[in-house]
Amino acid sequence: MISEFNSSNCTEYFLTLELPDRNYMFNEIVEIIFGRYNEICKKNGLDKNFLIYIRIYLSDIYNQASYVKEYLHNNYNSVFYILVGQAPASGAKIALESYFCKPLNEVEIEKNVEDNLVSFKHGAYLTKWGNITPGLIGDSYIQTDDLFNKLTSQVNDLGGNIKDNVLRTWIYVRDIDNNYSGMAKCRNKWFESEDMTKDTHYIASTGIEGKSVLPSTLVQLSYISSIGLNNEQVVFMSAPDYMNPTHEYGVTFERGTKVVYGDRTHYYISGTASIDNKGNVLFPTDVIKQIERAFINIEALLLKYSAGLNDMKIMIIYLRDYSDYQIVQNYITERFKDTIPYVILNASVCRPLWLVEIECVAINNKGNEKFKIFL
Repeated sequence: MISEFNSSNCTEYFLTLELPDRNYMFNEIVEIIFGRYNEICKKNGLDKNFLIYIRIYLSDIYNQASYVKEYLHNNYNSVFYILVGQAPASGAKIALESYFCKPLNEVEIEKNVEDNLVSFKHGAYLTKWGNITPGLIGDSYIQTDDLFNKLTSQVNDLGGNIKDNVLRTWIYVRDIDNNYSGMAKCRNKWFESEDMTKDTHYIASTGIEGKSVLPSTLVQLSYISSIGLNNEQVVFMSAPDYMNPTHEYGVTFERGTKVVYGDRTHYYISGTASIDNKGNVLFPTDVIKQIERAFINIEALLLKYSAGLNDMKIMIIYLRDYSDYQIVQNYITERFKDTIPYVILNASVCRPLWLVEIECVAINNKGNEKFKIFL
């Protein structure tokens, strides 16, 4: 599935793809899914120069990653990709999502791919997507500390800092039921040291079950940061009538981040679950009522900040129990009629009672002309 947002000078695309057919060996599946990916790209005029990232979800990352890396090295020169050990809940071995920015009217973009990151110069802005794994063996607190050290260094290299320039993070935690608390405590410490508190702001984020290639890696971090935005362009989203502030239950992330440009607005919605304005988990054991509440919460966030569910361009749905896949798949198909690219993954949320979590990106044309345009 593919979605797009058009403006006078560039189009942004989001694409998702998976191959549920289990009658192939893994190497054949990789060939088939990237063959289909190339067909979609060709049909939409998406040259690889317009590709910003590919995120690849694998059912058995330890055994599959080396083949995927070799395939990408041989077939996709200078592509930034992220590998995550999160099995597609459909039973597929691999799923992917990707994001493109295609300039129009001979407008040019500058893209620089390095190890584990890509820098994208668009108009007055320099945006970086990165993926960080720890270089230390230890518990989740120690590894998270290493991740934030590296994040600080990478953002500082652009002339920025975590507080002012990181827009969004994904934190993948192996065995989240046991290792989330160590990650959260360390993140709290880092944010406090950066003067990020309940009275200032945190960062939009998803903290979710996910594996890296090495079994010793307990935490992996991906992020988006941007240089060139001023403080007025970045708005931290909340919907207190529906969801309480996260610090009230000991964690530190924003419900979403709104980024306003001259010609459009981006909305990065954090992982959102079935929660109320007191921090209670609603509808334990009922995955349909939980997903309905999650969308109520997401819609409340978007509506408060001049957007709606129809502005969503991609969503990622995480399930604690893969056996809920078909009922959730039916719900999504009936509600959205395949108008929004999505992937459903087998990945536990940070509280065991949450059966489902949803994150999304929305884009609309409600920019502010006093700011520079996106490209």
